[in-house]
Amino acid sequence: MNRHLKRLTCKYFTVEAGDQFFPYFAATFNTLQASEKRAQSFNARDSRCYLKPVKELSLGKDRGFLLLLVRERNTWQCRAAASGSISSPAPKQGILGDTNYILLNLDRRLLTGFSSDSSSDSLKSRARVVLERFQTDRSERVVLNPVEKKNSEFEIPRSGYLKVSCDPNQLKESVRPASRIVDEICDAVIGSAPIRMQIAIPFGLEGESTYNEVDVSQAVSFLSESHHVSDLKLIDAETEKASDNLADRFLKFKSQVATRNRYIDEETAEKVLLEAHAAYG
Repeated sequence: MNRHLKRLTCKYFTVEAGDQFFPYFAATFNTLQASEKRAQSFNARDSRCYLKPVKELSLGKDRGFLLLLVRERNTWQCRAAASGSISSPAPKQGILGDTNYILLNLDRRLLTGFSSDSSSDSLKSRARVVLERFQTDRSERVVLNPVEKKNSEFEIPRSGYLKVSCDPNQLKESVRPASRIVDEICDAVIGSAPIRMQIAIPFGLEGESTYNEVDVSQAVSFLSESHHVSDLKLIDAETEKASDNLADRFLKFKSQVATRNRYIDEETAEKVLLEAHAAYG
């Protein structure tokens, strides 16, 4: 069987949670791992999910925990046969979906993860769903903050343009915040096929835009994390100077694996995430 090449992008997040989360995480992890089923099945945002605590790892002096989340891709799946017949998948045979692996460094409160769904911007939300399953107090929130590169600070000029290079079609399918600028970008969709466009959105310019600094800040926060944005810059209307590419302001680790499987197995995921964790330093 031929090997398949799969490109993976690992992302880093710092973890903020309630006072009881970190002290009790390991105990909850071990209890779930020792249970008869060794996994949880639950619903999240109208999709079926499968959560498995894979193993505890040693990260130097720190404790690491590897977890797998499979999120059902489509609840209206069907099975098609060569004869032309279409039927529902056989019941009680699990779910079909995308693999999401995360490695939590409990001592450093650092999460490293990737999704096999390369078109998805949902790693952050899916990782949060995983960690919230370990909350002892469900009223407290888990917050994940993407790790920025050094010297990645930026200033929003009083007036200018937000220049974006992206695929509006794929961006439209992402879980989006309430942002007027992002809505305008998504409204630039042409047809349904993937297409990369360059869009310049004015802000702070009299007669040209109603967008202000808050609008720009909200848009940059979302767009700079998106997998579907390749270039994101702020252009100062007065000086005509452009910022650095804000789409590249967050730390990432890229890897490529060769596998005979049509999915990312646990052993491969462990190797990739350990490499990514070591690269973080």
